[in-house]
Amino acid sequence: MERRRSQNIQIRLEKVNFESNGKRILKDISMMIENNMTYLLVGRNGSGKSTLLKLLAGIIEPSSGRLYIDGKEVKDSWELREIVGIVFQNPQTQIIGSTVEEDAAFGLENLGIEPDVIEKKVNEVLEIVGLQDYRYKDPLELSGGFMQRLAIASILVLDPKVLLLDEPLSMLDKESKKDVVNLLKSFHGEKTMIVATHEFDYFKFADYVIYMDNGNASVYDFKSFFKDPPKNFIIPAWIKPF
Repeated sequence: MERRRSQNIQIRLEKVNFESNGKRILKDISMMIENNMTYLLVGRNGSGKSTLLKLLAGIIEPSSGRLYIDGKEVKDSWELREIVGIVFQNPQTQIIGSTVEEDAAFGLENLGIEPDVIEKKVNEVLEIVGLQDYRYKDPLELSGGFMQRLAIASILVLDPKVLLLDEPLSMLDKESKKDVVNLLKSFHGEKTMIVATHEFDYFKFADYVIYMDNGNASVYDFKSFFKDPPKNFIIPAWIKPF
């Protein structure tokens, strides 16, 4: 897979709401997701972070409001799925193949891509994530860090313009966290990334912060956010982003 900057893609939300079982989970969210920028998605548990990621990935649809891709209103969730890839918190939930190679190829096979093209793309993406020597290994025998790399690879092989990650470090040891962060950092400026995390100090390369509070969302410059955080947001003492 040739490493290149994604084509210009902007996603705009305009007064987006999402309700479930009579409860408003996302409330009048309006913001712009800029091309090839990295965003940290932060907020307390239950603030709506995972719901927002699922909405941006086209897994769920807004109850009201509008989404736009490059100024064109999204009429079908498949328009988002064509450009957005999501990696969930537990990488095991995304593992399907019996080998690393099969798992990385699954999405392309579902799209009916030619076998020779699949082989080429899988080879390239496994090299990018450092799993080329594990291609015939059972994914469930991988370490947590390598399993997370495979989950990322299975999305990267589809060449999404926007990469969403829901707590990608939460199940990893310290060294595995560093490895996964270095992998994500290598895509900084090449892909748009939104990373939901409580471990802010690993992502000092981020450009912006999306702060969620009780279903509301605000966008801040990364450094400005941590130097003067919102009054409802408390940075744990052991976390030092700067």
